[in-house]
Amino acid sequence: MDKIGISKNHKYLTCGNKPFFWPGDTGWLIFHKLTEEDAYVYLKNRADKGFNVIQAVLVYATEGLCDINKMYIPNCDVEDIKYWEHCDRVIKTAEKLGLYTALLPCWGSLLKAGVITEENAGRYAEFLGERYKDCDNIIWVLGGDIRPAGFEKIYDIMGNILKEKNPDKLITFHPFGRCTSSTWFNDRSWLGQQESRGLFRRGQLEVCPP
Repeated sequence: MDKIGISKNHKYLTCGNKPFFWPGDTGWLIFHKLTEEDAYVYLKNRADKGFNVIQAVLVYATEGLCDINKMYIPNCDVEDIKYWEHCDRVIKTAEKLGLYTALLPCWGSLLKAGVITEENAGRYAEFLGERYKDCDNIIWVLGGDIRPAGFEKIYDIMGNILKEKNPDKLITFHPFGRCTSSTWFNDRSWLGQQESRGLFRRGQLEVCPP
């Protein structure tokens, strides 16, 4: 699949040499709540309907916080390699169907709960960057319904490492509703792509290169 990038005039997203329109569907819990067979049915349905990006979170909750957002999370043992192999296969299925996956490393509530910290954020980002460096259909999305005030350093750690490990992938941020990522990260080199300037998108999911 062609990489998602930013146009030479820095006004819109591109896929290869063509403008890219992002009709995304929020399948946040696809890795946690669906079997691989069910994931295929969902992804095929989305692809057939013209969606091209599936927004999903890799770690929505851990076993100790499985009810963090009052939702039943059947698959939250993220320390088991079988979970990550499951994620690998679902991401690959999406790629075969022509779908990009906009992946959140974790939901914002995990930072608030102290599960993701300045001490472990770097190790997690290195794990993700190395594991998915060869996947062409990934867009990284930090955040997850959160105002990042007080957590900026954690996101800088993760963003910088993901940018180093996956320099060919777009990195964006998912803030809290009615917020813009530029409030906190407008000058960050990891947000957006290298040599891009001035692109803003309205709504919760924003691409705001410095």
